[in-house]
Amino acid sequence: MTGEERQVLESWVRRPKTSQAPTQRSRIVLACAEGWTNGQVVAAVGVPLSTVAKWRKRIAADRLEGLSDEPRSGRLRTVSDRTDHGVAAGLLRVRDRIRIRRHSPGQNGVR
Repeated sequence: MTGEERQVLESWVRRPKTSQAPTQRSRIVLACAEGWTNGQVVAAVGVPLSTVAKWRKRIAADRLEGLSDEPRSGRLRTVSDRTDHGVAAGLLRVRDRIRIRRHSPGQNGVR
């Protein structure tokens, strides 16, 4: 691990507004860089052995870029990261109300 990579990882651990995933990954990788065994990292960070093995392998293969999330399988997201969450929540509530009305008892399934 380069000094620059170590500084980036340490900054992710210290940053108060970083989400838990990058912080946890950084702790795992920093511990591995110190020469800890997978078992020691499991005990210290509190994650399964498979998680430690995954991030150790990804950092070795892709360096810091390997710590980012890979695209998930399944249905595409309906709300992007750039969408205002208040607006998105409102739209989802409207969508749910429409679904409820469609499936409510009444004449032809509609109130």
